[in-house]
Amino acid sequence: MEKPHTFHQIEGKDFVCRPMSLMDLEDIHAYASDPEVSKFIGWKLMTSPDETGRYIVEMMNREVA
Repeated sequence: MEKPHTFHQIEGKDFVCRPMSLMDLEDIHAYASDPEVSKFIGWKLMTSPDETGRYIVEMMNREVA
């Protein structure tokens, strides 16, 4: 049986949601390291781009595991 995907690509008129990749590191780190945003997200504040990159890789590995 095929594992369901955690992240799908969804396209609308004004947006595209797609699986994350390391190409997104700068954008993800920008919000994941913002103390105001961290009040509302389900993970701890990211303190460095390296930490954010490890998080992205972890999420990508969960997708293929």
